[in-house]
Amino acid sequence: MELTPKSLKKKSTRCREKVPLVLKNWRNPFQMTILVIALVSFLGTTGVDRLKERRIYKVQVNRAGELRVELDALNHQALQTSDELQVQFGDVILKQKSEQERTLVKRLDELNRKLELTFAEFNDCYAAMTYRYRSKQGVQEWFSAVTRQYIESALEGKNHERARLAYNASHLKYLLEDVRPLVIGEGRLEILGGNDVYKIVVWPLLSDGPRLVQADPVGSSYELPYAIPAIEKGSYLIWVTRADGGFAPYPIYMEPGETNRVSLVVPPRIPEGMVFVPGGLFYCGGEASSRYRLHQRDVPGFFIKRYEVTVGEYLEFWLELDDPQLRQACMSRIRYDEGAGEAHDAWGADGTLLDPRLSPELPVVGITAEAAGMFCAWKSRQAGESIRLPTDYEWEKAARGVDGRAYPWGSDFEPEANLALTMDNPKGKERYPLWAPPGRFLRDISVYNVNDMGGNVREYAVTADGVVQLRGGSASTPASFMRCSHLS
Repeated sequence: MELTPKSLKKKSTRCREKVPLVLKNWRNPFQMTILVIALVSFLGTTGVDRLKERRIYKVQVNRAGELRVELDALNHQALQTSDELQVQFGDVILKQKSEQERTLVKRLDELNRKLELTFAEFNDCYAAMTYRYRSKQGVQEWFSAVTRQYIESALEGKNHERARLAYNASHLKYLLEDVRPLVIGEGRLEILGGNDVYKIVVWPLLSDGPRLVQADPVGSSYELPYAIPAIEKGSYLIWVTRADGGFAPYPIYMEPGETNRVSLVVPPRIPEGMVFVPGGLFYCGGEASSRYRLHQRDVPGFFIKRYEVTVGEYLEFWLELDDPQLRQACMSRIRYDEGAGEAHDAWGADGTLLDPRLSPELPVVGITAEAAGMFCAWKSRQAGESIRLPTDYEWEKAARGVDGRAYPWGSDFEPEANLALTMDNPKGKERYPLWAPPGRFLRDISVYNVNDMGGNVREYAVTADGVVQLRGGSASTPASFMRCSHLS
């Protein structure tokens, strides 16, 4: 075949296209020089970066080692201080702290703050490393082991909040799955057999604004005993369906990591108008109490009236009194207007109400504790059973359940939520200028279904040594009176 200049040109082009890039650059010294310089620069930069990463790694590991020593020392001091507080003051319920207790509490608070700051810096040491070093198995195992030890020490000192914060902040949660149940306070609930129990349902009680409300059930059964092997700390309601079709609320509180064995005690008969409050421990006292810090008290089971005693109910008792002096002593005397100096008799000799604002459906007010006791004695004779004023601990348990909540409905009060009748609830006061018939404020109800223990009118309770207390709030008191531990 004869090659023309045109075909030679095409063949030459095809040959050049097949020449490797490097060979082409060898033919072009200037281009090859640029390539070599770029390659050397890349290798040099990579080497510098690797050296920089290693320096950072060494600095962070050394600092983390120093911080671990600090954490060990601080944890030891915190546990010693916590143990000393528990041994010396664990059983003290009076609110007033001694100088020694205040000193120990201050020291423990300072140690916990130092622990949190030191652990945060320790955690940052791991985060400051590059991925090349963070991903090394040995590095991850060492950092997670120190974190696990820190969390376990916090839990040993019963500082569950510090343990929770550390777990949530950790970058290695997947290596800490074994301590997760301890951090979230997972325990075991065992519900033992009870008489006349047909079915049980277990509901967690969760915050919804100011209230604690039922969430989705975590268990139910027609057979007892029944167990929930892994249940988080917090407040729960066991709703018991009785064999006769009735219901009984049974609130419990799961402490972190505890095994709680609940023996259901359901009375075969609940008197009309009463609710049953099961016996057992409950949290009482606390922030709103003038005398007692938050502590647990064991109270035997009891019945309590669901609604406040009304004017109509009290009048039945009063009209049966023959002695004029007793009638006078048991008369209801009311100040209808705020700031009024003189209280007026609520009814006449025949029981006729003397003020149009008063009605038989309203709760009775303006009577003495002695008169209230006489009314209870009269009811006892009628019912053939012992009826009395509640003790201070019975009243508080009926109001707040077992979990230490501040108010009957939950942990907060919002005036605009119209939760209870108090002077700080303008919407309620507009509708009920004096006070309301019992049960009108549907959210002012305790976990045992006792109404109006937050507001409406104040109620009598009696201590073990016979001291009369006024409990709860009213339409003429501020919201602070509605706290379950408030008394006067």
